[in-house]
Amino acid sequence: MNEKTYPKELLDKTYDSLSADQKLVLDEHVIRGKKTKWLNVWAKKLGRELTDEELNNPDQPMQKYLVWRLIGFEDSLMINPNTKCECGRSLRYRYTVENVATKKTYKLGIKHLQDHMGLSPELVKAIAKGLNVIDLEKDELLTKIINHWTIPIEIPANFKLPSDIISQLRVNLPLLDRQVSILREQLFGSKSPRSGIPTRPRFKFEPIKKEVKEVTKAPELTNADPHFLIERLKAATINTTEAKALLDYISYYSGEELKRNHLSLDDIGKFATRALARISDPVMRGILIDIETFVQYGFY
Repeated sequence: MNEKTYPKELLDKTYDSLSADQKLVLDEHVIRGKKTKWLNVWAKKLGRELTDEELNNPDQPMQKYLVWRLIGFEDSLMINPNTKCECGRSLRYRYTVENVATKKTYKLGIKHLQDHMGLSPELVKAIAKGLNVIDLEKDELLTKIINHWTIPIEIPANFKLPSDIISQLRVNLPLLDRQVSILREQLFGSKSPRSGIPTRPRFKFEPIKKEVKEVTKAPELTNADPHFLIERLKAATINTTEAKALLDYISYYSGEELKRNHLSLDDIGKFATRALARISDPVMRGILIDIETFVQYGFY
């Protein structure tokens, strides 16, 4: 990550300024990442080869393979007298681990895993190194928010994004460098940046400070041309009035009616997801998420 570094106090302040949804996605990324690193280190010690599915969903294989599994993680943002290790020491970072056989749990700082769990110094060092990578990723995302990072590549409308990237873009969070590298490799066959690739203006990734209320009224359904609205959605040039009209249209008419007009709900959902990666207005983003939700679940 070739980003300017900032003191921990500023990164913590930036985290505090995030919306509740942004914090939820970021926190879920951190705990999922730590569980994956925990599982991966133990698997290597046990000589096991884990599948991508197991690494992406670490809770089940941890229960199956490990003596100790990571079930929780807390970051108090500073050393907190209310966040204590089993030994009584105040912590900033605390890990909750469970003995799979006895179901007994312990709340520990990283330095006391060796004492309380009987781990070797080498394994504790490997675990600490792996878990620290996830903390660095959190700092990377917060740093990019401060620097108003923008997506450096064009994402085609029909490209299937990984679920973690969709989650971050949906709440206006930046992507990690490793996520951008994955996209580059999938799109262009190389993780390295390429010159001459067309791009469009990107929005700034910033904390959402307050909700902006919609002031325009959506037109009547009879005045809405769904083909025109979908093309506008596909190009991410759709405005709030048009997006609301499209949402009203797809939620009003039946699936058969859409088919008769040669319209695909799946395509509309994909176009909404792509538009979320390029539109920063919170009202627009809310409508696009409603479109995604309706396409996926039939209601919003």
